[in-house]
Amino acid sequence: MPQHETPFQQRHKIEGMVLDMDNNPVSHVWVRLYRGADEVASESAGSDGRYEIEFVSGSPLTLLRYDHLHTDLFERQHPAIISNIAGNRDHKITKIMPGKVGVGYSQSELLEILSAYERLYVIDAASQLQGIRRELYDRYHENIPMMKYVDPITEQRYEQVLALYTLGQEGVGASDN
Repeated sequence: MPQHETPFQQRHKIEGMVLDMDNNPVSHVWVRLYRGADEVASESAGSDGRYEIEFVSGSPLTLLRYDHLHTDLFERQHPAIISNIAGNRDHKITKIMPGKVGVGYSQSELLEILSAYERLYVIDAASQLQGIRRELYDRYHENIPMMKYVDPITEQRYEQVLALYTLGQEGVGASDN
């Protein structure tokens, strides 16, 4: 139990399932929950795509993050997020991952994917990235160039997000030691 929790605090849970664009379960998805900038809970989705995360009742939850842990570039799903979740009740969420790396996307799909990468970059930039967290960041650096923009709006967003991951490649999560 984290130090700031007591056994008497009310607990809630988010239970759900992670699916691909064809409504098939996606396994090996690391689901992480944030309150403010702090990760408060995490769980891996099982082979059936199901997960359950418990958290202490309180202020709104900032972000629910879905990171696919597949190592094969062309089997990876892009990350997904859900923002601003009530922190004082239980939830059931079925999340559709936005798509595999290296396939075509509509404008709205691409903007959603790019927004998730941008938001995750900001979260990760504030953290010490070690172990799997650093590996995910490096994978995202590989994933982004696989996307193709579809119009001037998505081209501009693509270039902005690519610049974050390219320019930040050495600095994000690097230790000052």
